[in-house]
Amino acid sequence: MGSLSSLRWDLPWLETPLGVGGDAHWRKIKTLGETRSGGKIILVANQRLPDSPLLPEVFVVKKVPKHRISEQRWKDNIRSVLKLNHSPHHIKHYGAWQDPEHIYLAMEYCERGDLFTAVANGNLLQTEEQQRDIAKQMLRSIDDLHIKGRVHPGLRLEHFLLTRSGHVKLGGLAPSGGEPAFGAHRRTSDLCVERKRHDAYQVGRAIFAVLNVHPGSMQPGSRDFFERLLHPEPHSRLSIADALAHPWLKQPLKDT
Repeated sequence: MGSLSSLRWDLPWLETPLGVGGDAHWRKIKTLGETRSGGKIILVANQRLPDSPLLPEVFVVKKVPKHRISEQRWKDNIRSVLKLNHSPHHIKHYGAWQDPEHIYLAMEYCERGDLFTAVANGNLLQTEEQQRDIAKQMLRSIDDLHIKGRVHPGLRLEHFLLTRSGHVKLGGLAPSGGEPAFGAHRRTSDLCVERKRHDAYQVGRAIFAVLNVHPGSMQPGSRDFFERLLHPEPHSRLSIADALAHPWLKQPLKDT
C-alpha cells in the first residue's frame, strides 16, 4: 500500500477495531507493549487472508489516542512512512485508519523483538564479524532515511528490531505523540544537517549498547570508530555515510 488510498480516514477498516466479534476481520493475539504516549502495540492475526492479500497472516497494530496527535500530523507522517516501504532496512507499514477515539497503524511484525533484548537472550554476537554485521545493518537503516532527506523522529535503542531470520529493521518512524515531527520537509536546511548528526550520535550509542563493548577491551579499529561516531561536537562527528566507510566496518571476514 504505497498511496493515500490506503489511508482510511473516513471509515475504519473494521467495525470493531481489533476484531473481537465472530465476524471480525482481525483477531487480537496479545498486547506487546505500550508507547510512551499511552498508546498500545498489539499483535493481531488476519482472519480474512484470501480477501486481504496486502496484509500478512500476522502483523502489528499501533493504537494511539487521538488527543495525543493531530489528524493532519498523522496524515503527513503516514505519507512519509509509506514512501519508505521499499527499504529492506525499515519496518514495512501497511496502512492506517481511525475510530472516534484512536488512530491505528498496521505494520510489520518482527518476531524476535527489539535488538537489545534479542542479544541479551541469545548468542547473536559471538564474533567480531557478527558485531560488525549488526553495526552495518543499523547504520544502513539510518542511511536509507538520510538518502531520502529524512531524519528519525526520536531514535532510541528499542527502535531497532530483529526478524526471525536475524535481519535488523528500523521502527519508530511514525511519531505516536510527544515526539518531534518526522522531518520530511527538512531536506536542505541546516536543521536537517544537525538532526542527521544527532541521528548518527544516537545510532552510535545504540550500537555501543548492543555490542556491549568494554572500552578497555576495544581493538584500535573499533575504538576509533566509536570515538569518531560519538564525538561530542556534531561538526566533528562521523556522518552515517562516513561511518559505513570506516575501516573497522570494511575489514574482510576471517576465514573459518
